[in-house]
Formats: sequence, structure tokens, C-alpha cells
Amino acid sequence: MYSRAELVALGETDSMLRKSVRTGALTRVRDGWYAATDANPAAVEAVRRGGVLSCVSALDLHGFWVAPGYPGVHARGTRANDRPGFCRHHGRLHRAGSAIDSPALALACAAKCMRTEDWIAVVDSVLNTKKMTVEDMRSALDGLIDYEAIRLLERCDPDAESGTESIVRVRLRAHNFKVAVQPRIPGVGRYDLGVGRLLIECDSKTHHMGERDYERDRWRDRKVMLAGHLPIRLTYSTVFYDWED
Repeated sequence: MYSRAELVALGETDSMLRKSVRTGALTRVRDGWYAATDANPAAVEAVRRGGVLSCVSALDLHGFWVAPGYPGVHARGTRANDRPGFCRHHGRLHRAGSAIDSPALALACAAKCMRTEDWIAVVDSVLNTKKMTVEDMRSALDGLIDYEAIRLLERCDPDAESGTESIVRVRLRAHNFKVAVQPRIPGVGRYDLGVGRLLIECDSKTHHMGERDYERDRWRDRKVMLAGHLPIRLTYSTVFYDWED
């Protein structure tokens, strides 16, 4: 996605833009905005409807972990739009030259849209991915979020390595369990979470389905059992769709 100002800065002229539109290299989305053939469909839809991609949609596009259950296009802008599949967030367009909100602006919108545990998890993902501290995040969000969201930052943890792990940590601490994040077991390595003698691994298909991973995981579990710990493995499906069990 490009604004006209961006394309002019790259050396394009109005006649060149008109030619690109005629040949199909660019699509005129709305006044002053153009989409290349490989533009993200959600970003195109957000701009077409008078806003910019934000909230869950922008965070997902930036590559951060986002919990399931937030369908449709999440955008921020000034034009009223209540069509199905389009979640509109109010707010002045701080970055008029971009079709996608920065992580900070997207997190600010998400604080009003996401469930508490899901927002904490996506903040964890941003912290871990960008190697930020909670204080760094507090500064980045200064003036963008309200007091309640600021307090939630105290429950975030940059050491969390997956969204599923973050969700499990938040849920267990809500029941007053003392949860260690990424506890290191001598001779074995780190587990995702620890609660007393219990060691919890939040397994994903990406990192735990290969034959070598399968064998390594069971070797680790045997070792920690011999050291007096109790290993348990939780899958994504268990956490999000079978938690009560």
C-alpha cells in the first residue's frame, strides 16, 4: 500500500501513476492511495473504507502472536462503517502516510478490543520479539492507553516465548499459583513454566512434531522425572478449546 506522497517521493509522477493504474500494476484504492498487486487484502480493505489497518489485524501482519477469536478486518479511522466483518476503532490517523498502524498504536486499539489475557499475551509477544522490557513498552504506550491497560503491563513478561505459554501463565496466576517463567533445569534446559514440582510445556506442531523433537521431548521428561519433577504437556487445542478439562 502506498500513499501518493510516498510514490511521488520515490520519483513517480501523476502521469506515471495513471499509466500504472491502466496497466494494472497499481490499483487506486481511494483518493491519494494506491495498492500494488501483492498488497495485503486486509490493509487494502481498511484503506478503502477510510481508515488504516490496526488492532488485531495489524499486530498479526507485523508477525506477533494473536489469540484466536477475532475475525474480520480491524481498522482505525474517522469514517463511520458498520459493515459485517469490519471492526472499526475511533481515533485520529496519527500516521497518515502509512496504511498499517505501528505496533504501539495497534496495541492501544487492541487494549479496547481484546480479552485481558489475550492482550497480555500479544504484549508478551511484542516484548519478546523486539527484545523490549516492560518499561520500554510503558514508554512506547505512554499517552495511548488508559490506566487499566497500564496496570495490565505489570502482568506481562518478556521472557514468554509463545502466546499459549502466556495464556497458561495468566490463567494459573489468576488462581493464585506461583508460576515461574522459563525455569532452567540442570542438565536438561528450560521448560516453559514451573509451578512447584510441576513443569509445563506448551507444545506447538511447529517445534514438537518432528521425530527428533518427539524423542528429545521424551528424553527431557524422563530426566526431569528422575530429578523429582512432574512434567506435563499442553497443546494449543487443550489450552483454547479444552481448558476446563
